[in-house]
Amino acid sequence: MRRMALFFAAMSLWSLLWCFQPSAAFAEELRVLVVPKVESGHYWRQVREGALEGGADRGVRVIFRGPMDHEDPQAQDGIIRDGVVDRVDALVIAPTHATKLAETVARARAAGIAVVIIDSPLQGDARDSLIATDNGVAGRTAADFLLSKVQPGRDPILLLRFKEGNESTVEREQGFAHRVVEKTGGKGLIVSDYIGVSEGSAYHRVLGLLRTHPKVRAVFAPAEVVTLGCIQAIGELGLAGKIAVVGFDSTPEIREALRGGLLSAVMVQQPYRMGYLGVSTACDILNGKSVPKRIVTEARLVTDADDAALGGEPCGSGGPRP
Repeated sequence: MRRMALFFAAMSLWSLLWCFQPSAAFAEELRVLVVPKVESGHYWRQVREGALEGGADRGVRVIFRGPMDHEDPQAQDGIIRDGVVDRVDALVIAPTHATKLAETVARARAAGIAVVIIDSPLQGDARDSLIATDNGVAGRTAADFLLSKVQPGRDPILLLRFKEGNESTVEREQGFAHRVVEKTGGKGLIVSDYIGVSEGSAYHRVLGLLRTHPKVRAVFAPAEVVTLGCIQAIGELGLAGKIAVVGFDSTPEIREALRGGLLSAVMVQQPYRMGYLGVSTACDILNGKSVPKRIVTEARLVTDADDAALGGEPCGSGGPRP
């Protein structure tokens, strides 16, 4: 009888322990940490939508966490370190600086975490794949458009710079400047100091630059916040239609500025696709598949405010997949 009682007691204990075991699906759930440059802004909200859709399609948990109000490499660094401690399976990051995050990302990869870089390159080779716009080409495309709207070499052209170390915009600015120099010998090219990472800062800086250089006839704004600040300054000075302006990225405000003549054109990227491919590529890596070292997402020049590209990319479960 005692043996029988011990047997049933053991069986009861085994059953109890089994009930507290995590389900197979939970135990095997893969987690992908996606770290944007900043959580605010239309562009990064579209990246988030794409990343979450990619996670839903691949059956993984996406953790979307970035600096809240402005681009901050120190905040990104802390988020990545927390992810390593938390043992996430993959890291998808849009680095806010080309060098300051390189060491921390390298440590994450050395810890066995798959690393996919999106939007902006990062110094070093601590990555499995890079997914980004060809920003040099985008800058040259913007330059060609503006050169067609002015007298090259005679009409001043203003290049607004965004932020030091932000590799995606640095590449745009360099591509733009090289094309203008190629076509004009550099005559008439005015290059600003770094404008800053807020819309308000961009507005005040552009306002001052246009007042200092009243003969400017073309402007290139290489980022969303710079574009938003620029169109405010153009409107305040009554220069709509008098200066050709090419902005970058799409928001409702930018679309209306294009419609109202504050902008002549805008370079539109694919943030939803970038977020989606970032997560799906990370999943391929975790599943042992070979992935391209470099994936280029399209950016194109849009001059029509009714162009579908300005309305945002497909999102939600009903949208088409990249």
